[in-house]
Amino acid sequence: MKRGFTLVELMVAVAVLAVGGYVAADAAVAVRRQATEVALRERALQVLEFEAGALLTRTAGDPGVRSKLLDELPDAMIDTRTQGAATYVTVSWGAGPRRASRTLVVLAERSR
Repeated sequence: MKRGFTLVELMVAVAVLAVGGYVAADAAVAVRRQATEVALRERALQVLEFEAGALLTRTAGDPGVRSKLLDELPDAMIDTRTQGAATYVTVSWGAGPRRASRTLVVLAERSR
């Protein structure tokens, strides 16, 4: 009695491994993309916190810190607008249809 595998059995095993490898690689790319998006959102929140701190303390904030925070967001833009007692600080980043943004509302203290 001979022991071993036939050529067809080996080809089937290689094909199954190739399909499994393709699926795993595709999943890894999706997870990496999602992790990058989460990191960019976290950086955007740090930018918003920095800008809100500058607004609340009525200072310009350190331009070096602001620049360093924005350097890690691709094509970042900050928009600040005041409407009544509220100041809206929006940071946006990315390009084209994948452009994302986050907005923080800072309320001014009312005089008593």
